[in-house]
Amino acid sequence: MIRFLTLFLLFLCVAGLVATRRAAAQDTSQVRLSSVTWFLPPVAMASGTAVDFVPAWHEGLNDRLRSAMQGWRTNGPMQGAGLHVDDWLQYAPVASLFAARLCGVAGAHGFGQQVWRSALSYTLVFAVTQPAKYGLGKLRPDGSAHNSFPSGHTATAFAGAELLRQEYGARLPWLCVAGYAVATLTGVLRIYNNRHWLGDVVAGAGVGVLSVQLSYRLTDWFLARRQRPSAESQAFVPLL
Repeated sequence: MIRFLTLFLLFLCVAGLVATRRAAAQDTSQVRLSSVTWFLPPVAMASGTAVDFVPAWHEGLNDRLRSAMQGWRTNGPMQGAGLHVDDWLQYAPVASLFAARLCGVAGAHGFGQQVWRSALSYTLVFAVTQPAKYGLGKLRPDGSAHNSFPSGHTATAFAGAELLRQEYGARLPWLCVAGYAVATLTGVLRIYNNRHWLGDVVAGAGVGVLSVQLSYRLTDWFLARRQRPSAESQAFVPLL
C-alpha cells in the first residue's frame, strides 16, 4: 500500500509537470508561469518524497536538520518553548489576498473568480495531502501520529502565496514576496516545533503551488469552453 501511494504521488508530480507545460505551449498568450518556475512545484513534490522515503537521504538530511533545530530550540532564547504561530500563520497569505481585494486593489480576476479559484486550489490541496498522510502513514518526528507526510500547514501557506502571485504579481510584487516569506516561515516553524521532517515541508510546498497552478489552468480551460460559439450559431446558412 505504501509503495502504491508513493508511486501515485510521484505520478501526480509528473502529471502536473506535463499538464502545465502543455498548457503553456498551447496558448502562449495565457502563460502565467515563467520558463524557469513552471517545473518547480512537481520537482519539490518529488524531492520531498525522495528525502522522506529514501533511507540514506532521510538519515542524512531529515535527521541532521531536526537535530540542529531541536538543539537550537532547547538552548536558544525560547528555552524549549514552541512557536505555535504556524497554526494561524498558514492562512495569512490567502487572507492577504482577500484583504487587498476589500481595500479596493483589483487583481487579475474579479472577486467571484478569486473565490472560485481559491476554493478549487484548496480542494486540490486537500485531495492530495489527506490520502497521502493517512495512506503513507509516515511517523511525525515527535512520535505523536503517523500522518507526517506531506505537511498540510506548508501546503496551505504556499497555496495562499501562489494565489497572491497569480492575482497581484504584476501590481503588488512586494506583497507576493511577503506571501512567500510567510509561507517559508510556516514550513520552518513546522520543523522547529518538531511536527514535520524536511521532506514533509518541501513536498507540502510543492503540493500547494502546484494545486493553485492546476486550479488556474482548469478554470481557464472551463471558461474557454463556455465561451466558444455554440454549434447552432455555427450552422451553415445557405445563400438565397
